[in-house]
Amino acid sequence: MDNTSYGNRKINDGFFVFIFFIIFVVSVISNPVNKIALYILIPCLFVYSFLQNPRLILNFKPLFYFFVYILWSIITTIKSVNFKSSLSEIWLLLSIFVFSYIIVEFSTRNIKYVYIFYWLYVLKFWTLMYKGYTLGFSLNSEERFSDEMLNANLFGYLGFFAVVSSFFIWKVKLYPNKKSKNIHFWIFSICTLGSVTASFIAASRAGIILTVFAFSLFLVFNYLYPFSKKTIANVIVLSTIIFLLTPFVLNVYSGSTMETRFQIENIDEESRFKLIVEALNVGLENPFFGVGSGNFIFYEPTQHYSHSTYFEVFANNGFLGLGLFLYLLYYYWKKNKILFKLVRNDNKRTAWYFLIFLVTFGIYNFFYVFHTSLFLMSFFFLVSIHLHLFTRYKFQKIIDESNLSNRHIGHIDKNN
Repeated sequence: MDNTSYGNRKINDGFFVFIFFIIFVVSVISNPVNKIALYILIPCLFVYSFLQNPRLILNFKPLFYFFVYILWSIITTIKSVNFKSSLSEIWLLLSIFVFSYIIVEFSTRNIKYVYIFYWLYVLKFWTLMYKGYTLGFSLNSEERFSDEMLNANLFGYLGFFAVVSSFFIWKVKLYPNKKSKNIHFWIFSICTLGSVTASFIAASRAGIILTVFAFSLFLVFNYLYPFSKKTIANVIVLSTIIFLLTPFVLNVYSGSTMETRFQIENIDEESRFKLIVEALNVGLENPFFGVGSGNFIFYEPTQHYSHSTYFEVFANNGFLGLGLFLYLLYYYWKKNKILFKLVRNDNKRTAWYFLIFLVTFGIYNFFYVFHTSLFLMSFFFLVSIHLHLFTRYKFQKIIDESNLSNRHIGHIDKNN
């Protein structure tokens, strides 16, 4: 490659990174910029990505099946009692498909974009924290944060994604940079602390539980796997740290809004449990088509969504819609199984890291509706293409090593 070509590529990459920075970060703090990102930048990037790789939807199955799910969602509108609500949800689904197509296409073209997107999710979370702070989001709040511009639960979602992103930047690289490992560890730690703090202030129960759960699993498989007697010392150190922090945590927790939200005397009276039961009943009464995209709220007395992706999809789109959504998780699981088989015993940590994301993301979808949110659902496609590319890289590496070994053996045989 000549210097001119290399320079042009650098300019192009810089331009696209700048555009993505506007979409991910600047749009958080500016509503006009957010509209420009949604209605101009993302559509233009999609046209560009589609022209670069028009067969991507066929080559990457998660995109294909998500598109099929959108088509099925359009069909289910025949059951809609509020067609406007259906159109609104279908528009959101199409936006997610378009944005996910962009993320997958850029990542497929160059693996470094995977890590650029991870960094952007980290920056997006901290920008959200800054904006929340300017609107009164702080530990001094005596009641749950509420603002027309920001949903309190958003801090939990994006905090969780920032934790996953920073960990993958630190540990899941095709070409590790040993010099940057320490700084990446501290970024991961700071993101975890920020996510826990944000979830606590926002009183996001699922956010704080799943952040701590993911953080713990990542550390367990990073420092203790493969499990042996040598890991006892590490367990003792981690247990001691947790023990020392417990009094401080309990002191902050006592009397907080979070404590109030965890005090459930009767699960049947828990609002989210009731919403899930209602969505399940609505889905069972309309098992094939559901009640139409975005229409469950009109079958619920308080006109509220179900707070669960699986039950929301089931109520709106029936068993087929739920099956199409679950296939996205199943495809990820199949690809993860292949990675487990490809990597050697001492490198299976990476496969475990990808599995940890699937488990935690899958659990998170029980508590919130992710499938109609642009940045929540597109994060799943980001990790999915990362897994796909990582698996392909490992497979190719095995083939190359096998060919090299065969050539070496042939060379010996020829000399003998």
